Amino acid sequence: MNNQLQSILPKSTSRTECEPKVDVLLVDDHPENLIALEVVLQNLGQNLVKVQSGAAALKYLLHHDVAVILLDVQMPGINGFETARLIRQRDRSQHTPIIFLTAYANSDDLRSQVNLSIDFHLRKMLFKITAVSFLMKTIVLYQE
Repeated sequence: MNNQLQSILPKSTSRTECEPKVDVLLVDDHPENLIALEVVLQNLGQNLVKVQSGAAALKYLLHHDVAVILLDVQMPGINGFETARLIRQRDRSQHTPIIFLTAYANSDDLRSQVNLSIDFHLRKMLFKITAVSFLMKTIVLYQE
């Protein structure tokens, strides 16, 4: 990894070896985007679960709880909006934080497309330290 990229990533988390790892669900239909997310988030020290479709995310959530979901909006088949709607319909995952990864310019664009409780959204090009910081806080809350 180059020095410039290393400088924006957190060096480590405050998680001790005694604390159990939590699952962070990464959903994107492009394998290269999943790899990029993994590179950015690997220092969180959590289980990064990667799936390539909304349907695969829903299947995973049937049997697993996750601390947070990073969800691509534009996917074939069940898109990110529909996936989020279905996630929110289940009691078990109704309050799971969802971060939309999108090319939409702002949250108003997102809200005009879908009537969901949006926890956070990031333009894919801006996904750096802000997301890592937000995820670290979310994971700590989930572990409490």
